[in-house]
Amino acid sequence: PKGSFTTVSLSPDATRVVYDAADERAASMDLWQLTFAGGVPSRMTFNPSPDVFPLWSADGRIAFSSVREGPPQLYELDANSAGTEKILLKSNLPTVPSGWSRDGSLLIYNLIDPRTSGDVWALPTNGQPFPIVNTAADERYGTLSPDGRWLAYMSNDSVARASGSGRSC
Repeated sequence: PKGSFTTVSLSPDATRVVYDAADERAASMDLWQLTFAGGVPSRMTFNPSPDVFPLWSADGRIAFSSVREGPPQLYELDANSAGTEKILLKSNLPTVPSGWSRDGSLLIYNLIDPRTSGDVWALPTNGQPFPIVNTAADERYGTLSPDGRWLAYMSNDSVARASGSGRSC
């Protein structure tokens, strides 16, 4: 489809994409899905607040950010059911999804903190969020390796120093 997009995420089976598309008339963005076989986009979110940065999990969930309640918050949507979004994490600081564990049990996300710039955090599906890389440098876009043992991320520090959270991914 034609339009303005920020993020495109490919489904695990490579048959569909989900993307955020701008609606200039409404001055907002929503998530849309396109099945390659059908070629007709379908709208996934309907909230007047911007829904952006979709990220597909291996088990058919889509994490994204929305400014429905204050700064960008983490939400989740069932890839097979439009309009089913629910909030994953409420934070006083902006959050943006950046990666999933292979089994979908852990969401990696960016937390934007005015004291430390960007930090990489993890949200277990059944647990409390915890920092993975939390330094004075700006760290973002954490992505786990396929085996879940390594984390790749961007930083403006040439010598990244991980926080002492003591937790592994």
